[in-house]
Amino acid sequence: MPRDGARTSPLGRYDGPPMTLGDMRENGVRTLDAWCLGRDCHHHRTLDVDAMPDDVAVPSIGPRLRCGRCGRLGADARPNWSEYRAAGAWRRNEDRKGQGHDHAY
Repeated sequence: MPRDGARTSPLGRYDGPPMTLGDMRENGVRTLDAWCLGRDCHHHRTLDVDAMPDDVAVPSIGPRLRCGRCGRLGADARPNWSEYRAAGAWRRNEDRKGQGHDHAY
């Protein structure tokens, strides 16, 4: 197991608990990017999830989304990491390294 406590599968993929909206917010990200999974649709939206509770798992949101263009139920929803870079959150995390505040990303 890596020193930071993150677990990986034999294929090298993370297999720990899913990211929650609270985890995402701690990293300075307040919205989700969502893409429709409908055939030939691929509609994209950025969703404000501030009204949702912190304990909601990010992977649980996509299957409940309905596309506003084609009406299909189900989307690929992920943290909008461009907010993380835009807000300089990576810089704040670099400044905190070695102070007991490191997080596995």
